[in-house]
Amino acid sequence: MGIIKDLLAGGTSKLVDSIGKVIDENITNKGEMAEIQLKIDQEVNRHMEVLQTSLDDIEKAYLQDVASARSLQISALNQADTFSKRFLYYLAAFIILSATAFGMMLFFVNVPEENKRLVEMFADVYLFAGGAVGDLLLLRQQQGQP
Repeated sequence: MGIIKDLLAGGTSKLVDSIGKVIDENITNKGEMAEIQLKIDQEVNRHMEVLQTSLDDIEKAYLQDVASARSLQISALNQADTFSKRFLYYLAAFIILSATAFGMMLFFVNVPEENKRLVEMFADVYLFAGGAVGDLLLLRQQQGQP
């Protein structure tokens, strides 16, 4: 959230500088200039407080979302149903076995020339799905999840 705050604060300070230049060009009385500068500073500070409150609310909502997802995962792992706990592993096994069978089938089945592009696209989908499932499994293993 610090990046967003820096961007918004940077834009505000540039706005104040440009307003200050206009005031310097149009007001010659030092007393009026100080009064206007004080009002501008107060408004900028109020604006920054509103921005900070909004950023705090966004951060709070994000942390609540993460906590909710974590509690959902914990409750799913505490249930007795082993299929739901091991679904990702079953899915990975199915994709790997079917991709292997598909690859082996290509050695024994003649594919017509007009269907070769379709077979290549199907193989690409299997390659992508296998890589995605493999990445998920590695990520879970690195995080220490079963």
